[in-house]
Amino acid sequence: MRKPLLVFVTIALLAGLLAWAMQNNSSYLLLAFGNYSIEMSLVTALVILLLVYWLLRLTAGLRRAAARTGKNIVTADWFFRARRGQGRTALGFSHFMQGRWRLALKNLQRGAKFSDTPALNFLAAAEAAHRMGDPDLAEQYLEKAQTALGREDVAPDLVKARLAVEGGDHRRALPILREVLKQYPRDAAVMAQLTAVRKQLGDWDGLKSMLPDLKRLKVMPAGQLNELEQQVYCQLFTAASGRQGQTQATLWREMPARLKADPAIIAAYVRSLQAVADPQQGSHAAERLLRETLVKNWDEQLVSLYGDVAGEDGAKQLKTAKAWLPAHATSAALLLTLAKLSERQQLWGQARSYLNDALEMKPRPEVYARLGGLLAQLGEQRLSDECYRKGLLLAVNTGAGS
Repeated sequence: MRKPLLVFVTIALLAGLLAWAMQNNSSYLLLAFGNYSIEMSLVTALVILLLVYWLLRLTAGLRRAAARTGKNIVTADWFFRARRGQGRTALGFSHFMQGRWRLALKNLQRGAKFSDTPALNFLAAAEAAHRMGDPDLAEQYLEKAQTALGREDVAPDLVKARLAVEGGDHRRALPILREVLKQYPRDAAVMAQLTAVRKQLGDWDGLKSMLPDLKRLKVMPAGQLNELEQQVYCQLFTAASGRQGQTQATLWREMPARLKADPAIIAAYVRSLQAVADPQQGSHAAERLLRETLVKNWDEQLVSLYGDVAGEDGAKQLKTAKAWLPAHATSAALLLTLAKLSERQQLWGQARSYLNDALEMKPRPEVYARLGGLLAQLGEQRLSDECYRKGLLLAVNTGAGS
């Protein structure tokens, strides 16, 4: 209320002063331009200047008003388009969840321009393109997502690796995941994904190098990690078969002590030793390891293997196995091993007796086959053929039952 009153009083004073000046002031203003001149009273000149000033002020005000109006129009249009873009994004994700990949791709692409998180649009669009069977288009959208997120963000790389795995291209996923792990060495999700890829590719050396971190970061449950460790070392020993024994010995020495009591790993190590360039030396080392292990921890699989390896002293090895019989009289595997060791010492009757005892305890195709071969060697062809026939029938029936 005060401002209009002040303006009114000011205008009234100026009008009064102007009227007084017009009546009492005889001054004039002369403007000359070449051959032209303008003469007016000083008061008239002041009135003209005031009018020009107010006209300029009015023009400036009108321009500002027009600019504000135009800006409001542009803002309203942008807001409308943004709302429409957000609707496209929502519709795109809805189609994505329904598995309508083509519609999802179309709406996600159109909604990305006005999305607060365009990278999510592009990542989902890449997934949709992959589902449509267009890997090149999926790659384009992953590049757009990478641009939107910045080169330091690994989300597009993780999606790229996952899509490669789903497409069966594990070799393509491997270097991507290795690079991501360099950036985020403690990321459990990346480690889990890389573990699965390396396992699929049979990259056992790579998995071996990851085992300490997998355990330290608790990437998987303890039971699952133990199974992975067992599989890794079994595969590494299998791969080392046929090489110099030093390779297996080094791997065994570097292996965690708790794994050296694992029967499956011991069995894999023994088999690899039997296949070294010097079979005799490898077999002797395998016999010592099996003997020492079985004294501490009895295992049927290792007992069976003990009959397949040749120690430095065959008679002593047979004596060692016989010493186990009182404590493990119901072990069919031990009876078969005793039969093998007896045959190696050419104790045919003893070997035959052990095989018959093993069959009475638990008929198995391999025992029938072993007895059939021994009987054929002894010249008892009819009994040999009967053993082979029974073993074959048992194998067929066992296979059909499983």
